[in-house]
Amino acid sequence: MVKNDNLAALTLALLSTAAALSPALAAPPAPHWVKMPLLSPEAKAAGVFPGGEGSQVLRGPIAVSAAEPNFLLMPIDVGGVYRSLDGGGHWAIAMSGWEARGANGFAIDPRNAKHALGIAGNSMDWDKNWGPSPHGLYLSSDQAASWKHVLALTSGTNGKAAWDESSYDPARRVCTVAYFVSPVDGLLRSADGGTTWARPGAGADPDGFRSGLEEYHLAVDRKGIVYVGSKGLFRSADGGKTFQRVYASSVWGLSLTPDGSITVSGPDKIAVSHNGGQSWTAPTCAGLDTQNGKPVSDVAVCPLDPRRMLCWVQGDNWNWKRFLSKDSGATWQPVILDSTHAPLPPNARPGYFTWSPTDPKVAYSLGGDWVTKSTDGGLSFHWSNNGNNGIMLGGLFNFNAHAPGVVFLGFQDYNGALTTDGGATWNYRDVSGRGWGGYDYGGYALSRDVMWVGDADSWTAPRHLRLSLDGGKTWANANGAEGQPLVWHGPDVSSSDPDQPKVCFASDLRSADSGKTWAAMTGCDGVFIASAHLLYGDKGNAVVRSSDHGVTWQKVVDVPGGFSDLAVDPKTGLIYVASQDHLKAWNGMQWSTLETPRDQRGSPRVVTVALDPSDPRVLYVGGPRNIYTSAATVCRSTDGGLTWQNLTPLTPGADGPHEVSAIRVDPVTHWAWVNGQCYGMWRIAPPLPGECGVSALLASAPAALTPPYPPSPPIVAAALQVQNGGMEAGTATPDNWALSWTGSGKLLASRDAAQHHGGAASLKLASDGGAAKGQAAQFIDAAPGASFTVSGWVKTDGAAAVNFAVQPVNASWVPIAFFQVGYAQNTTGWTRFEKKVTLPADTHHVAVVLLLDGTGTAWLDDVTLTL
Repeated sequence: MVKNDNLAALTLALLSTAAALSPALAAPPAPHWVKMPLLSPEAKAAGVFPGGEGSQVLRGPIAVSAAEPNFLLMPIDVGGVYRSLDGGGHWAIAMSGWEARGANGFAIDPRNAKHALGIAGNSMDWDKNWGPSPHGLYLSSDQAASWKHVLALTSGTNGKAAWDESSYDPARRVCTVAYFVSPVDGLLRSADGGTTWARPGAGADPDGFRSGLEEYHLAVDRKGIVYVGSKGLFRSADGGKTFQRVYASSVWGLSLTPDGSITVSGPDKIAVSHNGGQSWTAPTCAGLDTQNGKPVSDVAVCPLDPRRMLCWVQGDNWNWKRFLSKDSGATWQPVILDSTHAPLPPNARPGYFTWSPTDPKVAYSLGGDWVTKSTDGGLSFHWSNNGNNGIMLGGLFNFNAHAPGVVFLGFQDYNGALTTDGGATWNYRDVSGRGWGGYDYGGYALSRDVMWVGDADSWTAPRHLRLSLDGGKTWANANGAEGQPLVWHGPDVSSSDPDQPKVCFASDLRSADSGKTWAAMTGCDGVFIASAHLLYGDKGNAVVRSSDHGVTWQKVVDVPGGFSDLAVDPKTGLIYVASQDHLKAWNGMQWSTLETPRDQRGSPRVVTVALDPSDPRVLYVGGPRNIYTSAATVCRSTDGGLTWQNLTPLTPGADGPHEVSAIRVDPVTHWAWVNGQCYGMWRIAPPLPGECGVSALLASAPAALTPPYPPSPPIVAAALQVQNGGMEAGTATPDNWALSWTGSGKLLASRDAAQHHGGAASLKLASDGGAAKGQAAQFIDAAPGASFTVSGWVKTDGAAAVNFAVQPVNASWVPIAFFQVGYAQNTTGWTRFEKKVTLPADTHHVAVVLLLDGTGTAWLDDVTLTL
């Protein structure tokens, strides 16, 4: 029975009319959040504060302002935007107005540090059926303190932006011309300081620099000459309207220096031009290990000392090496990475580099999932990640009533960490033993010595109960009575009994001897919390309760639609659940749905709920949107849900959590701890006496901007043609053709001068080391309904099935059809195939494809496309 039924009924009545009765009070001041990164005791003793584990993947190089070199911007794939105003000494979230989950890169106006462009993404493309895209281009006029969404794009993973310094307007004090390029959207240009965007040429890629590469490189020199690197280097002297190819080989890195030099990297290592690409020289590159011919990536030349270059090579099996040259590329030496003060394992990451524009000794890079800085001219890079907290919790967490300052957290990608001083310092724990990290959920500490977590082989794999009895130094799977490792089957949550210190719970498992032995509970899938000497959990879609320390369970009530978290008022017995994106309350007689603040798209999102047990009127809710960042991700009520404060950091320059998925209140300090998925751990002080909120409607986030998409590129008849169909141009591979997909095995694509139908060469596609499946292709911009005839000559050898085909793809590069032009199997001589094709709706590009499946070799030559 619910305690104090009259009070519970009254509370329900108040909650059901809260929106109508709440006064239109002035909004409370912006909340003050305190970040809780994984600061090790050793780092704290060395003077580091607050620390920063990072732990999310950086999508590109650190952007450094040429006008104010201490201003830096960091792009993170799904962990938002960080800025530093002190040269990397400290980092803070800078997401006011930024709706996307992450960022792919930045371009800071070289003449005005306040003026910056950001490329937003989320590690996946946007589906227009989800609504207006939060991806695309954002513009800041206050040094990234706030952002305005100026262009919507669907791509979530790529793009480069650059300013034209020659367009500086002294009256406006900004550069007015900027460029953006990506494999999906082609080239775009702004002539008004980044506010509006248009296509400078007739198509998405003037003069066809579409390559099939996953990423392009973009740079603009001081004279306004535009360079795009892809399957070659392309140069435009007319604002991107037309391009001239000035370098033949693929470009995996592009760096311009103030003296007018151009440096590129790729399969041919390093090449340098001092005359705008008219001629090139190749340094000897002694000591630059390309690990069996891998491309050299992301070359970065020091603007103040062009003799200094940095680059990296992505070797097999995560053997990614970084190199420094001090003599213009003649000789190279390995870069030293120092992980001191980094609390996590230094996983292999791209060697993005950025040099300081004012100090040739300073450069920035990555050291794992965190920022590193060099102060010795690129010889060594050291941890410089203070303030960047992005650790993602695995499931939920709970405080231990018997030792509330001792907390063990399990992380989705990086094992776990233990604090014994209430979160002041943390010790990383290698739960899985994998070294690089591990997938761990529902972590809990029963004491300084005993802790456990659900350890998995992947995000969605079964959780094995993994236990430590020595403070996390060693770990082992907990076994059941039959001697087999225990797997939990309920939610990712652990807890213990506040009245019986030895009784504890891990999902649907229970121990009565401090974790030494475990057994499955029959009446409960997981214990979420304890309240007024009662335990509360779930069984299917029902709330269940135990009064005998989890030995038996009784159903309290079914929750329509199920629930992901719950909280109970110890004074009234009122039960709150996070269910179907809403906050619901049960007063012992009926359910009510409470109004909570809505996000910028008008949606509520509640997946976690918690209250302060000493003052249960203080109620917290949180929820992530996942595909965009919710502007109402964490909210607080000081009157049990009558009125609300939106605690999400929305004001310019505000630092705080985003995408909150787990909240609990410290029973001693009464501070609320929250995890913001890929935005790390944060806490906030309890409300001040007399602090109150406003109605859920007034506490909701302002509506998001809906900027336009770029105009679709016009497809002219002359543009719909195959480039280099005779495979005559090219070196290692024919120009405009590339290996575009490998489904299994290993394939090699090359230009074969020994086998050809006509001319001097053909495209060769061969399996390497056994059966393989994949294709080489050339991508062409196209439009729905376009009709053409494609033909070509195919030869085969071996035991493979070979298709010569046309493959239309949509704006997100997803194939939508496959038109077989010709088919050959085993060994055949040169055979001509021809087919007329009409492209389906939603076509944005079309690939001319040579596909091989099996063990063998295929050749393609003399490909033509006629309208």
